[in-house]
Amino acid sequence: MPTPSPDAALACPRCATPLVTLAPGAAVGSLSVQCTRCGHWVLLGRPPAAGGPPAFGPGPGGGAAAPGAVGGILELLGLAAAFLGALALGGLGVAQGMFRPMLKDLGGEPPALTAFMLATGFPFVLAAAVLGLAVAALVVRLRGGRQGRWLVGAALALVLVGAPLCIVSLYLPLFTLADAIK
Repeated sequence: MPTPSPDAALACPRCATPLVTLAPGAAVGSLSVQCTRCGHWVLLGRPPAAGGPPAFGPGPGGGAAAPGAVGGILELLGLAAAFLGALALGGLGVAQGMFRPMLKDLGGEPPALTAFMLATGFPFVLAAAVLGLAVAALVVRLRGGRQGRWLVGAALALVLVGAPLCIVSLYLPLFTLADAIK
């Protein structure tokens, strides 16, 4: 009498996480299973392609970006823009610090936005937040996650809103002074 073979366990070819246990003789057809650890898609019923490059994206053999690989060119450009934006915000913080003595010499009260920016060092806070989001996006993407795209978007949104706000706060005292001269 033949002994039944034990159940066959299928593991992810990338990270060796157990995915599914199949009973002997189970008919799976073309069922796809996604790894819960790395996001890799495995097509059951067909052996994984050996020797070829890893597939990306949903579909046969594809999944999230492989650990250690950063996504497309737009994401790389977004990360570079976020780092440059953080540098620009830091430069605006330095410029505001240089304007502080000039504003004291002019006398009077600076506009509320300028006073807030000078009192809190807001450009430096924004620069730190943008850098934190960009670094977090880079770490998430290097570990194979997809949420890095959203973090890059949030960093760029902070730059696109924060930099004009800081620039306006620099120019407000000049507009106030010009209005007082009339």
